[in-house]
Amino acid sequence: MDKKKYTSTVINANYKATLWMGVSAVLLASNVMLSSFVMTADTSEKTIVVPPQMDKPFSVQGNEASPEYIEQMARYFSQLLLTYHKKNAQSQFDTILHYTDPSVYSEMKTRFSLDYDRISRNDISSVFYLMGIHIKKNVAVITGELNGFIGSHLVSKKQKTYELRFNYNGNLSITGFNELQKDSVGSYEIIKPDEEVMIEQGELESSNIPGSLNNGVENNGQ
Repeated sequence: MDKKKYTSTVINANYKATLWMGVSAVLLASNVMLSSFVMTADTSEKTIVVPPQMDKPFSVQGNEASPEYIEQMARYFSQLLLTYHKKNAQSQFDTILHYTDPSVYSEMKTRFSLDYDRISRNDISSVFYLMGIHIKKNVAVITGELNGFIGSHLVSKKQKTYELRFNYNGNLSITGFNELQKDSVGSYEIIKPDEEVMIEQGELESSNIPGSLNNGVENNGQ
């Protein structure tokens, strides 16, 4: 056998072996990377809920939502909660319940049921004028003027503060809605619904004028 031809054949064989080893190494590395991605990727279903109108850019990544997203969702939900009349209150409350976290769903449903009974019984309506909103992580503190009506008569006009609490874990959910008031040192504290029901009952007994909703429809004399 020609020595030069033999040497050339050996070199060519070694080259091909080295080439295939390189290709195999690349394929192995890509498979390892793909396996790592599949094992660590978040494949859970995500639903990004947006209100009918968005006037600020926002971002949602993983389980984190930007303050702009929380703010605009709080604006939307606060109007459903605080601006209503007896013909649309039930449907608006049902919309809120659709986004309510399971941990507070039963409590919120009972609360809305009591509210709607008072709304329909006393022909109550409410209009909320947003004045300001402050976001801290997943909590929105909302301040505005709440006008309460019985029939066509304005019975209250007062500045109110509320908090909307959210959780975002691939899906947005409401974990709390409360009215707030400042205590003696200027910090906010929650007004509990049960306490407001007692106040309403006391007002009905003393003045025989329909009392307040949990969200603050009050008598002018207060």
